[in-house]
Amino acid sequence: MLANLKKLTEIEETNNIPKNIIDIAKLNIKLLHREQDGFITLAGKEDKAWVQHHYKYNELYENIEKALNLHANLYITPNSFWKPQRKIEYIRHLNSLFIDVDFYKIEKYKNKNHLEVMELIKKDIFNKNMLPS
Repeated sequence: MLANLKKLTEIEETNNIPKNIIDIAKLNIKLLHREQDGFITLAGKEDKAWVQHHYKYNELYENIEKALNLHANLYITPNSFWKPQRKIEYIRHLNSLFIDVDFYKIEKYKNKNHLEVMELIKKDIFNKNMLPS
């Protein structure tokens, strides 16, 4: 299924995705990449292996609906790369920083949902002065 990601332009459109979801995906791409010249990585997990492919802004923006129609858990890199490889030494544009909180892997938090974990983070981290005194 995700093997088709490398040929987004060749996938036929099926229009199964609601317009508001497509608009949100396009807005995210636009806000993060604003027609930059680097490569953007679109990735997903297929079985237990990561599948990733790299696109220029216009190709990804114009074809994101096709990717959404794969009904996969997809990720788009917030930063772009000089080369079509997702490696730190190839970062072209540093647009934002994200943290992936895999709380479900921690025994203490595995039965909590994402909203509960966000509240804990807000209380434990964001309400404290993180700067050295």
